[in-house]
Amino acid sequence: YLDEQEKRYYESQQKFWLDQNSFIKDAVEKAVEKAVEKAVEQAEMNSKIEFAKAMLASNEPLERIAKYTGLSLELVARLADNPSGGD
Repeated sequence: YLDEQEKRYYESQQKFWLDQNSFIKDAVEKAVEKAVEKAVEQAEMNSKIEFAKAMLASNEPLERIAKYTGLSLELVARLADNPSGGD
């Protein structure tokens, strides 16, 4: 059996580790959420670029491509200059 001092020490250690686990869990959840958001944004951008390339292949005007894809006119012009995508 534990005396009162040992019991308080044990309980304080237990609370410390529970708090640490909670902090780590929250940090991991936030990191995963941020990574998922970034992946979704990248996928959306890739989709827009592929759509712009298809419109370029159909000889659509650059301004129209920018309007319908939401890409900047500058990016659309770069895609038109280099349709393979390698900058």
